[in-house]
Amino acid sequence: MEVNRPHYDRLAPPPEKSQHAGGEDSGFCCFVFTLLKIAASIFLILFIIAIILWFVVNPKDVKVNVEDAALTQFNLAGNNLLHYNLTVAVRLRNPNEKLGVYYDSVEARAVYNGSRFGSTNLPVFFQGHVNTTILRPAFQGSGFPLGEAAAETFEMEKATGIYNIDVQLRVKIRIKAGFLKIPAKKEFDCWLKAPVPAGEVSSPAPANLIPRTECAADYLWYMFWKYWRKD
Repeated sequence: MEVNRPHYDRLAPPPEKSQHAGGEDSGFCCFVFTLLKIAASIFLILFIIAIILWFVVNPKDVKVNVEDAALTQFNLAGNNLLHYNLTVAVRLRNPNEKLGVYYDSVEARAVYNGSRFGSTNLPVFFQGHVNTTILRPAFQGSGFPLGEAAAETFEMEKATGIYNIDVQLRVKIRIKAGFLKIPAKKEFDCWLKAPVPAGEVSSPAPANLIPRTECAADYLWYMFWKYWRKD
């Protein structure tokens, strides 16, 4: 006697989920996170070292001033053409006992009322600890055209007996601290109160009495790839 038994279909097992793609994403994220942690740790260590070196070395800024200057010619000819002869003694003082300074590029500029009428490149040099260097840029020329506004300022200042001339010093340097050499750029503005030269007014002040002038510094840090960029 046959007994009808119920028939059950065997259910197929559910498809296994692929772990391959998810594993790759998870591994990549872990790798990136590990790199970020390493980079952050290195940055923190370097920052702490820099702070320690800062307090140990106690860096001081280079001091710049004009010791003396002589303006022996500064007059306008026809069509507002400027004739000039200016010599300057610029004193650079490195007051640091543990830092040296490489001057890789040194340019001096003479500016009147926003117009650069002269410029000269000076020799490069290294300045050791607690050291003083004197630079002597000279500006001489004729026929430099001044604009109308500058010419009006010239006549007003000539009447007062004092010309305001900006001598600028632009340098690219490397600060030497042990084995480290840190590149930077410095710009100095030295505003001279220059008496009108003898013979150009009825009662001129002597040309060699331009007073000692402190120079203001504009300090700009540069990345290595910008350091050698031409201005």
